[in-house]
Amino acid sequence: MRHIEIDDLESRLSTKWKKDAEDALEDVQNAAVADRPAVIQKHAHVWAALRSHLKTLSKKCWYCESLELRSDQPVDHFRPKGAVRGTKSASGYWWLAFDWKNYRLSCTFCNSRRVDVEGGTEGGKWDYFPLFDE
Repeated sequence: MRHIEIDDLESRLSTKWKKDAEDALEDVQNAAVADRPAVIQKHAHVWAALRSHLKTLSKKCWYCESLELRSDQPVDHFRPKGAVRGTKSASGYWWLAFDWKNYRLSCTFCNSRRVDVEGGTEGGKWDYFPLFDE
């Protein structure tokens, strides 16, 4: 993982973006637990709006450091927003879904789940955020 000055993103946040993020979080907080993933996705425009700013800050995938020239440059939620695979608390960090400090620019290869059927392995960050002590 490469170091980026994520705090430099804060100065690029417009008043409108902050309000959209606040409204989206409130919408998620008021949703039933089972409905949270759908409500979070309904507000995907909030983190998508920061893609160009993240690209300006990092220019590379945060995980593998490849130049971001041809992937769809997803904005990764470092702490997964909807689910966390491989832990006891599978509900995800929904309260961080609209927190700009939780966003990283990632290439599609690193951010997506990949399965090697022949080798029996899988990779990619996907919904993983393993902790030594939950």
